Amino acid sequence: MIDKKVGIIGYGNMGSILVNGFADSGIIKKSNIIISTRTKVKLSNLKDSGYEICSSNIDLAKKSNLIFLCVKPFEIKDVLIEIKNALIPDKHIISIAVFVTIDNIESVFNGKISRVLPTVISKIKEGITLICHNSKVSNEEKNILETLLSTISEIKNVKENEFEILSDLTSCAPGLIAAIFREYVESVLPYTDFPEKEINDLVIKTLFGTAKLFYEKNFNFDSTIKQVATRGGITEAGVRVLKNKLPEIFNDMLNKTLKIQKIGKQKIDEQFNN
Repeated sequence: MIDKKVGIIGYGNMGSILVNGFADSGIIKKSNIIISTRTKVKLSNLKDSGYEICSSNIDLAKKSNLIFLCVKPFEIKDVLIEIKNALIPDKHIISIAVFVTIDNIESVFNGKISRVLPTVISKIKEGITLICHNSKVSNEEKNILETLLSTISEIKNVKENEFEILSDLTSCAPGLIAAIFREYVESVLPYTDFPEKEINDLVIKTLFGTAKLFYEKNFNFDSTIKQVATRGGITEAGVRVLKNKLPEIFNDMLNKTLKIQKIGKQKIDEQFNN
């Protein structure tokens, strides 16, 4: 049991995933989870839920040991300035915002800081959460935070300069995978009268089963292809097309996503430098 006060500023998609995941795990009492958000209507369903609801971010910061910043990247600086007077040295700031670096946060609060990048599949306690810490976070404090986050997904410690590329494989991946298979389904539709909803169901169940093969039978990408793609067969022909066409598509996609990451970081740097 973690005997710390955990504050969550922002109760949007990721903030609610953290709150619900931490509470469901039983590793922390609901009464030790403190929540504040600008949009108060989002908290209406939490009335009498056992969580502590704060009317202001500064009040939350005063009461919390760990403070999760679950707001949009360009709101991080304003929130830090808002709660700055409560940020005594023993406070631990955890940001889940893309673009915002530890250096950015240290320009306002020169204390214990961690960056965390969860994923939407943390809703079902799966996936990978990327994490890194500054030098002021002790091993004990790392362990507390990582124990807490391990209740919603697997934890992967990485260097901060790897966050951008690895996020394409973790936090971005559910959306990218969904986009790929949406196009796959739409390509199939002209060839059949089978209902689109049922085609979606075929693909989703096949994806689920393939993932189970990877996990439960230690299959990997190559071994799976080898199992299915017999020489001269249908699957081999399809795999050959994908092998020829996809590298260019994925390179283009990565160039675009990394460019947006770079531009976002530059704009955040400008905001914090001002």
